[in-house]
Amino acid sequence: MIANRCRFPMTEIPVHWVVCTLRVELTWLIFDATGVLDLGIRQLSIWPKPTPESELKTDGIYAQVRHPIYSGVLVSTLGYAVATGSPARIALAGALAYFFTRKIQVEEDFLEEKFGDDYADYRQNVPFKLFPKLF
Repeated sequence: MIANRCRFPMTEIPVHWVVCTLRVELTWLIFDATGVLDLGIRQLSIWPKPTPESELKTDGIYAQVRHPIYSGVLVSTLGYAVATGSPARIALAGALAYFFTRKIQVEEDFLEEKFGDDYADYRQNVPFKLFPKLF
């Protein structure tokens, strides 16, 4: 029954499963975009050390979770991996999750160094690194 299945290179997946995962993925892409907009383009960097002109953001999406951009990237990556049914993509999403948790540790040390007690207070007030009410 091709009408209710999507074909991907490794498997056939029911359309409702693909639609569900893509909806979740889209929601988290919006979460990710909100993080970028709240942070500001000038503060974006691939490096864990904050830019010299960076400011501590504690409002908007950052009042809910400390690293919303990483959250959006992780869920979107995992959503795509699940939607395609690819074990290799799921494994890569897991590797990305590990990488981000390690990067967050380094990044938070730099943030504490730069912003001092303000960041320590923020960390205490917003205990969730990646997912509100979870982690």
